[in-house]
Amino acid sequence: MPASTDVTTHPDIDGLLAGLEPSQREAVLADEPVVCVLAGAGTGKTRVLTLRVARRVLDGTAHPSHGLVCTFSRKAAQELRDRLWQLGVGREVQAGTFHRAALRLITQHRQEHGQRAPAVVSDRRQLLAEVLGTGGGGRRTGTRDRGYAPQARDARMPTSVGRDVARLEAEIGWAKSRLVGPTDYEATARRAARRAAMPAARIADLYARYEHLRRLRGVLDLDDLLSHAGDLLEEDAAFSRAVRWWHRHLFVDEMQDLNDAQYRLLRLLVGEEPDLFVVGDPNQSVYGWNGADPELLRRVTEEFSGTRVVRLETNHRCAAPVVRIATAALGSRDAPPATRDDGPLPTVACFGNDEEEARWVARQAWLAHRPGRAWSSIAVLARTNAQLARIAEALAAERVPARISGSELGPASDVRGTRDTDRVASAVRAADADADSIHRSGDDSGDDSDDADSIHGSDDDSGGAPTPPPTRTGRHPPSAGDAVVLSTFHRAKGLQWRTVFVVGVSDGLVPHASARSSAAKAEERRLLYVAMTRAEEELTCTWALRPNAASAADDVAERRASPWIVAVERTLDELRSGGAEAPPDRAVEHLARMRVLLPPASTGEGGLTP
Repeated sequence: MPASTDVTTHPDIDGLLAGLEPSQREAVLADEPVVCVLAGAGTGKTRVLTLRVARRVLDGTAHPSHGLVCTFSRKAAQELRDRLWQLGVGREVQAGTFHRAALRLITQHRQEHGQRAPAVVSDRRQLLAEVLGTGGGGRRTGTRDRGYAPQARDARMPTSVGRDVARLEAEIGWAKSRLVGPTDYEATARRAARRAAMPAARIADLYARYEHLRRLRGVLDLDDLLSHAGDLLEEDAAFSRAVRWWHRHLFVDEMQDLNDAQYRLLRLLVGEEPDLFVVGDPNQSVYGWNGADPELLRRVTEEFSGTRVVRLETNHRCAAPVVRIATAALGSRDAPPATRDDGPLPTVACFGNDEEEARWVARQAWLAHRPGRAWSSIAVLARTNAQLARIAEALAAERVPARISGSELGPASDVRGTRDTDRVASAVRAADADADSIHRSGDDSGDDSDDADSIHGSDDDSGGAPTPPPTRTGRHPPSAGDAVVLSTFHRAKGLQWRTVFVVGVSDGLVPHASARSSAAKAEERRLLYVAMTRAEEELTCTWALRPNAASAADDVAERRASPWIVAVERTLDELRSGGAEAPPDRAVEHLARMRVLLPPASTGEGGLTP
């Protein structure tokens, strides 16, 4: 039964509700014990969540010190803390990642039993490198001959070791997110049709060695925090009751990004008397490499009877043409409403090779910097880091200032870690003890881990984010820190810019060649949707036929456009014709025409859709 929208006349609550559309207001005021908000891109889901927290505190239905707000990543956690502070409830309400909450629980349990706080390694790659450099008995073999120093940074590892570490780290992360141990890895990977770069039996063996070494060192890795906290809640009934009393009001943001280990912890925290509010968007689930499963959002409605489902559909971020194009890329013809009808039609551009594409994008970025617009209102988004390096060089040639977007530090990056395993958790505990200090610090420390691009196994970006070449004073002198933003699709999630270039939209990159299963390809499609919906007004998608000019002479096979560009082109034709549906083969013909329209490579100009 719908919740009444006149449950209170508190003046402060009236202020909170001002300007909300009916569905947003419904989500903030719903009085069911479990509420699930399905919110598309740009619909204000984080705003709704934080307003609900504030409403519950103001009307007395939730005590701030008993509220726990959890999300997936450091970036999202910091945004939640900032918004809660702005609403005046941030001092007492705890907000952070699930890993952070898990660490608090483990630390609290150990303190109650007179034990030392847990030692945590925020980056398990060093331990994995040691495992790969040892024999079956744990004795290091041959590492000196390979020039490997166990405590050296990743940059000093031999390339082959670094690649093996990255591959093994991805598989162990995948397994732990699904609560799969070494003995069950082989069978589980086989059932999941997992295609790893190593034989499953070898991964299982190395996984077991890693767990043995980790226990010998007396440390937990970030994934262990989730499973260990869950074990404590399952095994210690008195502790579980106390935790549920303290965290009796649970709010979850970015629900679509949760994996099995996080969902298990969520269920154990909620117990049998839920007070739960979750928001998420299945269409923005793009962390499958970390075990994220958009189906977990649906399970909330199945496992908690009487769950109130509220849908937020109106896009308040993007201009209507951008919404139409992004929805088409997702495979749907039913675009949600948008509050902004203005904005030019998005553009698709095809080029002879990657260099031409990069030069054209750099020139267009320069032209987009019109009076009154900052460089930072422009972003170039790519699937891999290697593509960004090429764009950065082209921007430097055009004297356009550019910077790589700060890396999304990963799901547990608001858990601090050092190599001194006796001091790591005490540092976290000291920081967590004072919410005010956390807010001031921004909580930026943590594991600067690779994003999903390298985890997917792309060799060309295994070295991490590139550093843009130094920029020179251009025709539009930038203000301090003002620069075009370069970002991978993954790191762009949660951000927005006035003008966005989505580059390299060719088959093999979008979807990425490593995405072989139907589930992986579906996630790649959602990732393209996420990239497109970062654009507030202007959206341009580009791709190139060949890697470079020489490849044409070498008779290198031409690339194909991303299979999802066809739907985009069809929708663009409809928008140009005033809404009339285009023939199904029109977009395919259009792509063929673009190849004919390509100019000579020496011009550096691209073939735009006419």
